[in-house]
Amino acid sequence: MRIQLKYFVCFLLTIVLFNCKQSNSLSQTERDGITNSVQFTLTALTDSVRTNGLIGWIPFLHNSTEFKWVYNESSLSYDSLVDKFRLGNSDFRSFNISWDSIRIEPLNKSEAMLFAQFKESGIDSNGDQGGIILGIKSKIVNVDGSWKFHSIEIFDVNEFPPEKNVGNADTNKVIQACIDSLITSTFGPNYHSAAILDVDDRVANAAYRVYQMMGYVFEDPNHQLEHSIIVAVCKYEDDGQTMCDSGSIAIVRGNKIVYRSKPIIHHFGYAPIPGFGDLNNDGTTDILFSAQMDMHGYGEALWILSPDSSGGTLLNDVDEDNQSTIIGASGCFKIIQPKGEKTKRIEVDELNSESHGKFIYTWNGRVFSKQILSKQKNN
Repeated sequence: MRIQLKYFVCFLLTIVLFNCKQSNSLSQTERDGITNSVQFTLTALTDSVRTNGLIGWIPFLHNSTEFKWVYNESSLSYDSLVDKFRLGNSDFRSFNISWDSIRIEPLNKSEAMLFAQFKESGIDSNGDQGGIILGIKSKIVNVDGSWKFHSIEIFDVNEFPPEKNVGNADTNKVIQACIDSLITSTFGPNYHSAAILDVDDRVANAAYRVYQMMGYVFEDPNHQLEHSIIVAVCKYEDDGQTMCDSGSIAIVRGNKIVYRSKPIIHHFGYAPIPGFGDLNNDGTTDILFSAQMDMHGYGEALWILSPDSSGGTLLNDVDEDNQSTIIGASGCFKIIQPKGEKTKRIEVDELNSESHGKFIYTWNGRVFSKQILSKQKNN
């Protein structure tokens, strides 16, 4: 069954993240209209395949000499792909597709790029059930009022049910490469991304689901980070390996950096972005950044950046060494919302392996300052 499904991966698609080209000639209303129209086409395609099987794809393909479908360095023309759909349709009793992590980037009024995750599942003629998750990068064109797939590139993502927990390493490399290209062209040749968080796709990211379970927040009540990628930007020394001491936070939307902070985050080290939310109830979505304090991963410093027009304001205090004063055991930070209070609190396990102390940081009008919550010695 898996062999058959891989053979027909033509029905596509999946990920990557964003197109490295974007038109400036469309108004936001026009862009939204195109996005909604392409999204409606994907829904119609899903219904067509569920009803007709593989041949349900055919009305959505652009019958053109320029059409091509590429997978594993193999390319098919429109006629060849249609023939495979028709021949393979009888191999399945039922066939379904579903979409995830959809990103649509309008190029002009009649063209758009589609990036998405795509899962196909079916029951073959022997009654065996299976499926595969694929990725697509596709150019969509408007032909006489209908959106059609003009070119399709397929990427392997994962088969299901998985025998191993296979990550999406290839996709992450593509995303990293696009982001780093943008960072380098904007900040300079020695700058690179130390961490990336796609706000729209965070739910599908296992690492960030773990952060959420640990107690971090992923909230954007005013939609300030919608359709954005948060990037921790650091500068490397000339050897290309050693990180410089300070870094910035950038926000990418489309293929543009729409915000960049001053280099106000110090002691980078390992650098995840474990959350975001309006921690001090001022209407701005703050960005959390966690930096390990040593190469052994023992101890973390939490930085909180409030993006603003001045290049960013830190909501954490710093000490004489320019280190955040919100420090604790690695992975032991929790953002809590006390009942009846408008601002959040930060609960931290003390950085001391011989005690079980906890600190709590509350908003004092300027920064989150420390209070002792409890301290218990080991018996």
